[in-house]
Amino acid sequence: MTLGSRDWKPWALDEAESKPILKQALDCGFTFFDMADWYSTGENERVVASTLTSMVPRDQLVLTTKAMYPMSDDPNDRGLSRKHLMSSIDGSLDRMGTDYVDIFMVHAFDPDTPIEETMEALHDIVRAGKARYLGASTMYAWQFAQMNAIARENGWTTFINMHCGGNMRIIALIDDVDVLERILKHLKVWDPQPDTLTPAGPDPPLPKGETLPLTYHPLPDIA
Repeated sequence: MTLGSRDWKPWALDEAESKPILKQALDCGFTFFDMADWYSTGENERVVASTLTSMVPRDQLVLTTKAMYPMSDDPNDRGLSRKHLMSSIDGSLDRMGTDYVDIFMVHAFDPDTPIEETMEALHDIVRAGKARYLGASTMYAWQFAQMNAIARENGWTTFINMHCGGNMRIIALIDDVDVLERILKHLKVWDPQPDTLTPAGPDPPLPKGETLPLTYHPLPDIA
């Protein structure tokens, strides 16, 4: 999100400043890179993808991008309608200089578009070979579950990934290994606040050896 163009946000980095960071990431073994059409209004996708693919083969990378937020003042240039999703994936692939993304995500829930329209369009994008998998970001759990349920009912591709703002402190307090593995298998966290990583956050630390009382009810895999 921070790589692309300073014209978008004052804290974003331009291409020349972004390249050393991406090279360092590759040198450290990173292979998963998350983008979005909205970040730097497309420049994020162009800068990140072109830089990475100039350094390593495309098939060694996991490239993801997202669509939903406005890209212009055009009322059709936003949301999760079939029209916008189809134009969004084509625009993203063109800017990234690749034939496909590994995960195509909806950037948020769209209350103005029928879920059936969104999920069928996403399924068609996968069937066309433009995305290998689907994911979602920035929505309530019930919205995520409802979208996946409708996809299953119609035999369409379901989400395999949830990209959400996460409280890593809460995750760290889950003492059931099986539950934790199932959560992390499908979770990609954005903006994990530093004070959520240790007991030094706004909540008082728990006594040593104690955990939050969590109740787990087994559910089918969300993938």
